[in-house]
Amino acid sequence: LIRIVHQRGLAEYFKEVRGAPDTKSQIIEQLVLEYGLSNEKCLFVGDALTDYNAALAENIDFIARQTHELSAFWKEKDVTTVDNLMEIVPVLE
Repeated sequence: LIRIVHQRGLAEYFKEVRGAPDTKSQIIEQLVLEYGLSNEKCLFVGDALTDYNAALAENIDFIARQTHELSAFWKEKDVTTVDNLMEIVPVLE
């Protein structure tokens, strides 16, 4: 994951990049503790059910990046979606 972020020239946009073997819920817990964050002020942006479930488990707001496969699911669950990450700022305002 770290290699992909660097290869795509995205490293400057991240404070950290984390992934397996820790679960997404574990990573959220670690980041909240490490950075002294409050779950109420955090936002998880993802495109998978595992992202959504981790956000729910950790009581963190969630925005889904729209995918064809999960479109109906996001609609059924009334999850805010964006087609691309550039749309997040207007959604937050």
